Amino acid sequence: MVDPAQKYRITSDGVAYTTVLPNTGRTDKRTRTRRHFVIFPWLWLETLSKPRASNATFLVAAVLLYEARQLINRGQKPEVSLTTAKVMRVGVDKRGKRKALWELERCKLVDVQRNGNKNPLVTVRFLE
Repeated sequence: MVDPAQKYRITSDGVAYTTVLPNTGRTDKRTRTRRHFVIFPWLWLETLSKPRASNATFLVAAVLLYEARQLINRGQKPEVSLTTAKVMRVGVDKRGKRKALWELERCKLVDVQRNGNKNPLVTVRFLE
């Protein structure tokens, strides 16, 4: 019986070669899930704990901090265009996003530029 990890090939001079491929355990790179990591500053936690912020506010804050950190790592300003699709990934709807932004703005953790019916542009402050 032939081992499936071995590959055979024949060259132009008729010599057969055998190559044994190592079993890495991975089948496809697309099957792996991507895990996100958020650095949540203690100042944000203390500030949001005092008014007893809602769960949606903490989830939107985590999304904003993650997106802002990605922008800073690329050398850009921490100005996040907060789409509903980004917050829907963590289970927050449009109404929860709106309330969370008002609460974060009231606590002076972010600056929000609202442009009518377009996505708000959020500047994240106090990242360190």
